[in-house]
Amino acid sequence: MHDVVRDVGLYIASDQREERFAVSHRVESNKDVVPEKYTSSALRTGKSSHRNELLLLSCMSKYSSELAATTMFEGMKELKVLDIKRTIISPILSSLPLFENLRVLYLEYCDLRSEMVGAVIGRLGTLMILSLRGSQISQLPDEFKNLSDLRLLDLTGCSVLRSISPGVISSLSRLEELLMWNSFENSAKSWLGELVSLGRLTNLEMFLPSVGNLGNSLLFEKLERFQISIGSMHEKAVVNPSDNYLRLHDVDAIYLLGTGIIELLKKTGTLDIKMRNLSCPLNLALDTECWENLTDLTLEDCYGLQYLIDMTLMAPRCVFPVLYSLKLKGLRWLEKIYHGEPTLGSLQRLRKLTLSDLSALKYVLKIESQSSILRNLEELYIQDCQSLEEIFAFEGSGHHEEEANEITFLNLTRLTLHNLPSFIGISKNIYKTNFPQLITMDLRTLPKFTRLCRNGLAPDCGYDAVQHLLDPKVDFPELRELRICFLKNFKEIWNNQLSPRSFSKLRCLIVSNCSKLVHLVPTFMQSRLQQLEMISVEDCPSIEEIFEFRRLSVAEEMQINKIIDSRQTHGVPHLLSLNIYGCNSLKNLLSPSIARSLGQLMSITMHECHKIEEIITKPARGDETEDKIMLPRLKYLKIWNLSSLIAFSQGNYNFAWPSMKKLSTGNCPKMIKFCSGSLNIPRDVYLDVKGNNIMQELDMCRK
Repeated sequence: MHDVVRDVGLYIASDQREERFAVSHRVESNKDVVPEKYTSSALRTGKSSHRNELLLLSCMSKYSSELAATTMFEGMKELKVLDIKRTIISPILSSLPLFENLRVLYLEYCDLRSEMVGAVIGRLGTLMILSLRGSQISQLPDEFKNLSDLRLLDLTGCSVLRSISPGVISSLSRLEELLMWNSFENSAKSWLGELVSLGRLTNLEMFLPSVGNLGNSLLFEKLERFQISIGSMHEKAVVNPSDNYLRLHDVDAIYLLGTGIIELLKKTGTLDIKMRNLSCPLNLALDTECWENLTDLTLEDCYGLQYLIDMTLMAPRCVFPVLYSLKLKGLRWLEKIYHGEPTLGSLQRLRKLTLSDLSALKYVLKIESQSSILRNLEELYIQDCQSLEEIFAFEGSGHHEEEANEITFLNLTRLTLHNLPSFIGISKNIYKTNFPQLITMDLRTLPKFTRLCRNGLAPDCGYDAVQHLLDPKVDFPELRELRICFLKNFKEIWNNQLSPRSFSKLRCLIVSNCSKLVHLVPTFMQSRLQQLEMISVEDCPSIEEIFEFRRLSVAEEMQINKIIDSRQTHGVPHLLSLNIYGCNSLKNLLSPSIARSLGQLMSITMHECHKIEEIITKPARGDETEDKIMLPRLKYLKIWNLSSLIAFSQGNYNFAWPSMKKLSTGNCPKMIKFCSGSLNIPRDVYLDVKGNNIMQELDMCRK
């Protein structure tokens, strides 16, 4: 197919009536062919095979490869664009001056450490675009002053660049774009003076020295696009290239007002601030116009800041009207994010809120039940805030008490709360909370936390004899993933009065280090958790049952079998993975009825559960036969360090596992027989077994 396209292209290009173009995928010349490890493409005009105007060469290897000296460039004087990637360039340096009409040169991720590179490139006076992105080049010598037609110079990621000869940058008088992110660093005032002299510069990506050295710089006046870091000369950063980005790190806030940085702030989309002496709220430190276009704001280690926004000392004005993401970290004395009455439009588009290490903050925001923040917030992440007691301090809005104290997070999809030693709940006086779109909830190390909603204005029902983490006042119709770690104040996760819609879409349940938890999935929850695919329980020393069950009579067991056979909801039919570690009150994992419902289960892992005696319990008295295959899709089984385990099951069950890939068991000293029923496993299954008796038994079960 490529040959056909090539021939058609040559035919069209050979038409003498007008100038046409042809593209070849593999570049050839009279004497040379591009090495096989290179991809190549060319664009040429007319009939001549040597009138190439564009040539692309790229080594397919991850690392730079040497392009051997070649005459493949002969006859390419018309070449206007040359793009070479991942190549040691020295063998072909002598060919570059042949390109008398070259306008665009890309030497990206190449080895350019030859002393001749600067001199050779400096002879290409017709260049308008030069990109050395990611290449190893140590200096830009005086010869670069000859590139007076250059419009774009890209030195992004040139990490070994240490020297730019004085006068080189200022000589590029037509330069419009200078890209030097994660590259050359120079704090000299003469270097800054050269940058200021570039009167046509509209796009700048660069690390600059501290604000004090910039003075009343005119450098920023004409910039339309920029990616600038001021003050942090050694911290690399990865940012969104489509957004105007400004980073102010380790700088003195006092110098801000006297510089052109104010003009930059008015155009900034993403702002990253680290100022240890910043004490004035942002809306007072600078005019609110500086924040009108800001969509992403990060403040870190601003130790003197008490309020992020203070509306008590100025006329009401909208602040951060289009802010999408707010991240606050290490603000030791921050007491409030918003001090005073919220103004209309402020923070109305906030979607992501991240708070970390804010030791003085007691609540996040004071809001009303109809706040726009509640309507728009999508992700909330709070970690290591030692004094935080609640997320929202609630203000009523004049409605009936019950209505006024019910709030809904309309678009919240992720809620993460980690290491909050004073945290009590979402709010101290919220009656009910709705999360109609919440997909992921992660709760970890909340020692005072007992439930998401406090009783507040609700009737006093007394303290539950058995404390539940999730109660009827919280609604989770879309929740897919629930993680609960280091929560020690509850014995049960679920209340039996939950909303009918809650948790019906849950896929993943992960629980660890919950010392009082007794039951994981009670009977009344099994009909809700029909979509559950993964369960992981780790280091929960009090847990007695994963799936709640009791000893059943023969009649009850037969009734449950009828329910399963009639496909009514029972058990967790879509469960794929079951992982249990360090649960030393657990004696059995699955009842026969639950095991029969797990038709999709592929993996079981159990470690360090020293009271467990069998994985699947014995059947009820008098019910010793069972034809239904248990766990028919099981692929991976690992049971290790179970000191009380007698057998996988002592019941007379039928285990046929045609999909089994790996079966691993060991350090189970009381286990002398794998199972009492029948077992069939594939002949090619991998057996990792400690214990000769068990190994012989399993080996005989290969079919």
